[in-house]
Amino acid sequence: MTTPSKPSRNTLPCEASSRAASEPLWGTAPHAEHWILLEHSGTWAPKPLESAGLSSDIVDRLTEWQTLLSPCRIQLIRKPQLRKPELRKPELRKPIPEQQRALFLARTSSAGSSLWSWTLNTLDDLLDVQLPGASGSSSASRDVASDDPAKNEPLYLVCTHGKRDPCCARLGNSVYQSLAALTANVWQTTHVGGHRFAANVVSLPAGACYGRVQANEAQSLLDAEARGELYRLDRFRGLCGYPPPAQAAHAFALERSGARHYQAELALAPRSAEPTYVAVRLGGETQHIAVQEEVLARPIVKSCGEEPVTLQRFRFEDAPSPSSAFAD
Repeated sequence: MTTPSKPSRNTLPCEASSRAASEPLWGTAPHAEHWILLEHSGTWAPKPLESAGLSSDIVDRLTEWQTLLSPCRIQLIRKPQLRKPELRKPELRKPIPEQQRALFLARTSSAGSSLWSWTLNTLDDLLDVQLPGASGSSSASRDVASDDPAKNEPLYLVCTHGKRDPCCARLGNSVYQSLAALTANVWQTTHVGGHRFAANVVSLPAGACYGRVQANEAQSLLDAEARGELYRLDRFRGLCGYPPPAQAAHAFALERSGARHYQAELALAPRSAEPTYVAVRLGGETQHIAVQEEVLARPIVKSCGEEPVTLQRFRFEDAPSPSSAFAD
């Protein structure tokens, strides 16, 4: 098993390459309507499910759930010690049982968002969990009870998966440290996609994905999320519950309207050819937007150590005839 190579002398780190090319963030969030989060504090392999300590039975169950809940992401998560524990708020200085581990299911679909959690006394307890919505999973001898989803507060994931790309570790770790000093609801996580946008932060169950987050922005991000508002449009990659064209159209609509409460109703026209027509309803206003891909002028390093490649961005126009794409 090999790990990604370090950047060569002839290429920039991927996040620096993306910023230098002014690559837009909108429409780059991972598309997932469900997120399965399993606490696993060991070393993460470049491919997370190949990490040491995960038995074939555990991997099989996780992949079975992923298929049943598609589109779904499996993320390993962990809470390492703060480099400076004295910076953590006093109410957050609580010991964590070493043997227990957490399991979460977040639903980020357009049908609604929910968050469930389980406490596993051993990793094998996962085999006794019955996930909501995964009714086709193998029956278990007993069900490990979930916490009441209504009691769960939002979770924040910060990608720090250095074995996948060095930028995630270099930039993600400092953002994690800053957030962990302010809230107990933040976790380090494996690859979420788009390491060239590091540091990446995902808010669950809302599904808001942010990129290029800086460590000194932690408090502002948490404050905005607590109000149910978008943190910053120039950090916003999209809502994960929607496919990329809808994510991008949503961000474009937010910019035009000036709205900051990012929850909205989105609808895509049933057609496969470009452009993609998206209706975005923000409050009482509906915007009809045509979304089309275009090539970025400057090649970009997608992953550290690789040569630059040509990528696309989204371009937006008002839909020429909204009624032809959507029935209001």
